Amino acid sequence: MGRDNGEPVDEETQTYIAARMYSQAWKLLVDTYYGAVFRYCVMLVRDGDRARDITQDVFTAVCRGLPSIREAAKIRAWLFGIARNKCRRYWEDYRGHQDKEQQHPESIAELNHGPHPPDPAVTAVAEEQLRLLRRALDQLPQDLQEVLVLLYSLEDHVQCSPDDIAGILKISRATVYRRRDEGLAELRRIMHDG
Repeated sequence: MGRDNGEPVDEETQTYIAARMYSQAWKLLVDTYYGAVFRYCVMLVRDGDRARDITQDVFTAVCRGLPSIREAAKIRAWLFGIARNKCRRYWEDYRGHQDKEQQHPESIAELNHGPHPPDPAVTAVAEEQLRLLRRALDQLPQDLQEVLVLLYSLEDHVQCSPDDIAGILKISRATVYRRRDEGLAELRRIMHDG
């Protein structure tokens, strides 16, 4: 949303937090990360409407938590960690009530709510590619899925680094690389066989 990458935003957010300007810090985080957090939630809960609700809950929690944040330098990991925990709680609460397969957002429109409608031909190709990728991702174990989603499927200006992902998932950086490599190899195998 108008930012080239997360680093300057994270520094600016740290400055606001240090100055106890929490509403400005929160607004900057919403403007920068809302779309990426929403996409991450969609990939984890497979339901656009629930992902919107969870994303709103995430930013409500961020608003409440900003005054007590201890490590402002790790704001991105903190933010996506909140999203991950809220998505996990969703699955714990609804495990027996929802069929995960039925909750897939099947169109690019659910993942990309930009102001200009895309070309229908481009959208059709992208939706088919998204459907095939989603089907392959669904066959991966959850731990591999999360690493790949955080590395590759968020908005360009909010790509998570291996260090960010290690902080979000509370694993070592070596484990992030191992899961990335295993996940990509498995995706190649699935897409080649499938």
